[in-house]
Amino acid sequence: MGVYDSLMAGCAKKGYARVKGHSHYNDPIDNAPGRPAGRSRRWGDASAAVQEQVIEAVVRSSRQHDLSASDTARVLAIVRAESGFNPDAASNESAAGFGQFLDGTRGDYGIAKEDMFDISSNARAVVEYYVKCRKKAESEGLDDAGKDARTYKYYHDGLYSDNKDSGGTAAFSKPDGVGEWIHKIEDALNPNYVPGVEEQPGGVSRELAASASPLSGKLESEGEDDDLWFRPGMSM
Repeated sequence: MGVYDSLMAGCAKKGYARVKGHSHYNDPIDNAPGRPAGRSRRWGDASAAVQEQVIEAVVRSSRQHDLSASDTARVLAIVRAESGFNPDAASNESAAGFGQFLDGTRGDYGIAKEDMFDISSNARAVVEYYVKCRKKAESEGLDDAGKDARTYKYYHDGLYSDNKDSGGTAAFSKPDGVGEWIHKIEDALNPNYVPGVEEQPGGVSRELAASASPLSGKLESEGEDDDLWFRPGMSM
């Protein structure tokens, strides 16, 4: 079993029968030799090897941005919810890439149009956007659970979504949702991890940085009836 097997999407979700004209769902996938590509634009529809490259890129970007292991788990839970670690994922709106950035905001986070499905570009942008969402949630004086829920709401619905609801709060709290996966991923990265204890300055816990972390068995995979993927994506 690979280091990240228990984090990965176990099966792809259903696709879309109808897409908007500005969607990238029907764009051709770049299958150039050596490029880690998804099998389709659907959530989770990428091989284990490709999903692992996405996860490793997110962990690496989190370390470069000095995130704690706890925050790294939260970023991974968000990416899993948004795309199932498929680098070529796209929604029926304009959300694209494993970070599911919309056309209108992709450039704000340094992702060029030609790089909307690029793993390293998305990894950097996802972490930077997560940090902004977390800081805004922290400024509201919420407790830990409330801060996590609000952080994902801002990620999913947009940084200025205080007075609108595009499904982020519900997606966080639902069974097998982001809130649940935060804790699953923390445990998978390091079953003995305690926030604030035994962390490297670079963010990932010493146990994770030193070696392949021990992981539990297969965690429950996303089901075909999960409706998160059928929402319009982030409305930023």
